[in-house]
Amino acid sequence: MTRFAQRHWKVVLLALAAGQAGFCQYSLAINFRPLDVEEVTRDRSGAIFAAGFTSDATFPVTSGAYQTQYSHAVCDIDYRGLPVYCQIGFVAKFSPSGEIVWATFLGENNSSNAVSQIALDSHGNVWVAGAATRDFPITSNAYRSAYAHQFLAELSPDGSQLLYSTFLDDSFPVANLTIDTKDALYLTNGIFAVKFDTVSKKIVYANSLWSAPADVGYWVNAVIFDETGALYVAGIARQSGFPVTPGVYSHPSTGYDIFLVGVNPTGGVIFSTVIGGSGDDYLTAMARDTEGNFYLTGVQGTDKYSTFYPALAPSPDFPITSDALQHSWGPGFLLKLSPDASKLLYSTFLGKSNEENLWAVVVPQQLAVGSDGKLVMLA
Repeated sequence: MTRFAQRHWKVVLLALAAGQAGFCQYSLAINFRPLDVEEVTRDRSGAIFAAGFTSDATFPVTSGAYQTQYSHAVCDIDYRGLPVYCQIGFVAKFSPSGEIVWATFLGENNSSNAVSQIALDSHGNVWVAGAATRDFPITSNAYRSAYAHQFLAELSPDGSQLLYSTFLDDSFPVANLTIDTKDALYLTNGIFAVKFDTVSKKIVYANSLWSAPADVGYWVNAVIFDETGALYVAGIARQSGFPVTPGVYSHPSTGYDIFLVGVNPTGGVIFSTVIGGSGDDYLTAMARDTEGNFYLTGVQGTDKYSTFYPALAPSPDFPITSDALQHSWGPGFLLKLSPDASKLLYSTFLGKSNEENLWAVVVPQQLAVGSDGKLVMLA
């Protein structure tokens, strides 16, 4: 491995070292040239899987990997007259101690491809999705063999075989790829959801959940499932107009609000709600307890600059319950919703407003609920 490649892998692993092994997935983006890590995940043993793209001819693919060749072709010329090399997707596995187990290219050699999503099924197979070019490798049993701009693919646990690959309709969201305990795969952006059976290689549903107004922006930050196959998606919605179903608790505003959407096993909307104050509210994590209650946490507006979050307008009127741990405004929030989202069971501010960058310390980035009902918050 070259020193260049070693340096970049080391950056990735140092970033991953801050993660908690008890959580199956989180993501980071490290924007270097010619290497971008778009998504990472872990298996139960603590092994780390990374996906992204590169234009580095010395990228350290391993012997026996599915694709070891990269042509390093020139795709364009920049304004200085210098070559811009075609990028190619990659997938790699690291041991819990940080050693490379395997690494493979994935994509066409003479055009630019990228792997942006990664998840593991119960058999250890590695599922990835991203941007495709016309000659991206597609298997004979593909859902779609006609060219589209994005793909879904399955690699063997040792990275040596492409088990499945298909183009995906351009209307499908290549975002928030997750796999549930029954090996159903989901892609969702909060407005459109796709469910794919990884065993039969069939689309279960591909539904637009609603028609969002043109001025509504939305970002998905958390996805969880239940034992019935229902999907729950939470994130951030910008501006008013995000759909709210009858009977739910909602507290919309005109800034950035958090949203929660439930989707049944056949792709229908169970409920949809939006909660926020007059300022900006940014979701960081979601969890669910054994009774089905939802816990949502995040940054609740701040006027200070953060490395992790943009400057957000404070929301002193964010809905807080009478039994809150903290009634006075703080830069974070934690709230609890009933299983059908009809009731706000609890809500509190977190942190102090007069300390620099406090939200980056006290606002949880991950949530988990134990079998005893205790909530664990990791900042």
